[in-house]
Amino acid sequence: CSMLMGEKKNDEAKSSFTTMVITSLIIGAIFTIILSIFKVPILRFLGATDELLPYISDFMNVSRFYIPLLIVTNMFGRFYVIAGKPKVSMITSMVQIACNLFFDWLLIAKMGIGIVGAAYGNLAGFVLLTIIGVVFYSNKNREIHFGKPLENPKELYKSVWKLGRSQGLTSISISLNTFLTNMILLKTGGETLVAGYTVVSNVQFMFMNAFFGFIGSVSPIASYAYGEKNPEKLSNICKKSTILIECLS
Repeated sequence: CSMLMGEKKNDEAKSSFTTMVITSLIIGAIFTIILSIFKVPILRFLGATDELLPYISDFMNVSRFYIPLLIVTNMFGRFYVIAGKPKVSMITSMVQIACNLFFDWLLIAKMGIGIVGAAYGNLAGFVLLTIIGVVFYSNKNREIHFGKPLENPKELYKSVWKLGRSQGLTSISISLNTFLTNMILLKTGGETLVAGYTVVSNVQFMFMNAFFGFIGSVSPIASYAYGEKNPEKLSNICKKSTILIECLS
């Protein structure tokens, strides 16, 4: 979409954006159906022990329904930058964190609902972010907003696969690494070791998120420069990004 906007094909960019939002919701709904039908076998495959299964199952009973919202709000977050409003992306991230903290405190600490409370906290956060995104992208004055979906999105899907597969493979590798690590920890130290490792890895992920956020912000800017065939701007973006990433590392 950024490349199309750089090429001054704004209507096509809006149609592509709308098509991918609809596609994201459909993919999320498919995952929800799969998890509803095969919940226990999937959880067992992922390493759920007899001790963990009741907790994970209770959490999944709620969390499976917000998967479509999880996918589409992540997409909304990336497009705030393309719409020229990167601060909105930061604000929505802070809103989600605040929402999770509040509902975890209310539902788990105060009301004693347990891990289901965490799932409901996540659900509330994703519903709120979805509402913010729908309102934002319904505004026709935005640089990118909802438009008419593409009648034949075949070429769009090809482009998404071609340009997005590196990020997709990165996400899959992170998931696979987490899965294998948890399986090894379960066999060597049981549920307690998994819990301890999760605390440490979550702290690490807080730092990694700075890089993910940076990549998500810079990618559409670079894509726009590529679309408008501006090699000087691309070179400048690459140089500044390399320096910043080295300093942050």
